[in-house]
Amino acid sequence: MLLASAAALPLLLGTAGCRSSDVFTGPDPLAGRPPLGHDVLISRFEQYYHLAEYLTAYTDRTIGIALGLPSLAEIADERFYGDLGGGMLESAGRLFKRSVKMYVYPLLDVATGRVVTVETLPVQAVWRHLRDFLLESGHLVPIRGYDERLLSIFTKDVLARIQSGDTAWETMVPPAVADTIKAKRLFGVRI
Repeated sequence: MLLASAAALPLLLGTAGCRSSDVFTGPDPLAGRPPLGHDVLISRFEQYYHLAEYLTAYTDRTIGIALGLPSLAEIADERFYGDLGGGMLESAGRLFKRSVKMYVYPLLDVATGRVVTVETLPVQAVWRHLRDFLLESGHLVPIRGYDERLLSIFTKDVLARIQSGDTAWETMVPPAVADTIKAKRLFGVRI
């Protein structure tokens, strides 16, 4: 599962296990603006190129996909592309063939205490040129101006806490998002 946002918000949830009712695709006509003032789509597409293909059927405008660095690293994992003759390279071609930008949130390496960005992420030598090309062409955009205290929050952890009834998840998302999740009973939240 992944998160796509017209405003490239690097938050909310992006993991599997959500019901079809766990989708908010913008402002609720009865509630006014969405919780953070931006339209957001959470989908069940397991591969990002499928999401891009789906969305390009509805717009000619640039599509922004916000994701964390761990999700980007998964995109480079060849085992996800056994059904594609060209593997990960074909997937990248399908993903970026139109106006798609991936806004990449950094992560905190707990072992070293250093922030790892899309530019500094170690990648296999064979894919380094592709990563550099995507950065230079503006298809991969590092998110800047982040709050380093939030880098230890992972969407899978937030979702697991929501579904287990652990209320600590509420401190891991903006209050407006927590209120929306509870009010709409999203992601299996227990109230």
